[in-house]
Amino acid sequence: MPPQSRIEHQIGDVDQEVHDDHQSGEEQYHVLHDDHVSLGQRLIGKAAEAWLGQARFRRDAALTGGEVDARRRLSADPNDIGARLDLATALAARGAYREALEGLLALVRGADRQAAERARAAMLDVFRVLGDEHELTQQYRSLLATSLW
Repeated sequence: MPPQSRIEHQIGDVDQEVHDDHQSGEEQYHVLHDDHVSLGQRLIGKAAEAWLGQARFRRDAALTGGEVDARRRLSADPNDIGARLDLATALAARGAYREALEGLLALVRGADRQAAERARAAMLDVFRVLGDEHELTQQYRSLLATSLW
């Protein structure tokens, strides 16, 4: 092959590599961009879910008379399961999640099947509000799992 043809051939090879690298870079950009958008949507979704969960706790606490009423009912009857569930909801509504989870876990472990199921569902609601990475979620999710077996 004459020198000029070799040089033209090498230039063509370099042009093809640059083109391939550019296409690969564009594809990587789009993949990263799509991942970023997806992550953003998931984060917004989780924040909205947490906010809605907290709003539901506040609504439910208001509908059942709140923390003061639940404590009054419990002082009159310490075995009032409804009052114990209402107290846990009111505690979660004001952000006292550890206390709420303790009360709910006690119900999961010792209440009748229907109340235990309501308490379990309320614990899952608290976990959603707190998020998967929160220390209380990790601690009480493990305790809940142990209680269910």
